[in-house]
Amino acid sequence: MNTLPAGLDSEGRTTEIFVHNNELKAIYRGQIIPFFQLPYYLIRILRCEMRARKLYCESIGISNITDENEKLEAYVKHEYPVFDNIPDIDNEGKTNREVPEDALSRREREVLSLIASGETDYGIGEKLFISPFTVATHRHNVMQKLGFRNSAQASAYAVRMQLI
Repeated sequence: MNTLPAGLDSEGRTTEIFVHNNELKAIYRGQIIPFFQLPYYLIRILRCEMRARKLYCESIGISNITDENEKLEAYVKHEYPVFDNIPDIDNEGKTNREVPEDALSRREREVLSLIASGETDYGIGEKLFISPFTVATHRHNVMQKLGFRNSAQASAYAVRMQLI
């Protein structure tokens, strides 16, 4: 389950992981902090994801790292490689992306709103009377247009833009 970077924590606050001076950092509760100062449950989510992907970790060459923190850091840096050293959200949790209001179609905004509400493609399709494959196409288009890498980023954006 990819909840980071640029996702929402359990209390609806934005969280983002990024690299600054080759160190993992995070924006959490409006502050930039070292990665390993994130709440334990967020670190645990990433550790569980990493452990579940044992073959993947072997394929990227991190399975031989013995220190668990170093291994997790290498995993996160490899899994989310599109770091630009600039957070996508500021200390107040607001996006610094400039997205024109008309960038998304009405249907894409509807799909994005339902994604942010936690609906599956199948559930969205039922609500909008469209195929789950059509939902997947809309999801892909939203991600491409907004430049997001995962649904957590899109959901955080939808919350900030008050689409839900």
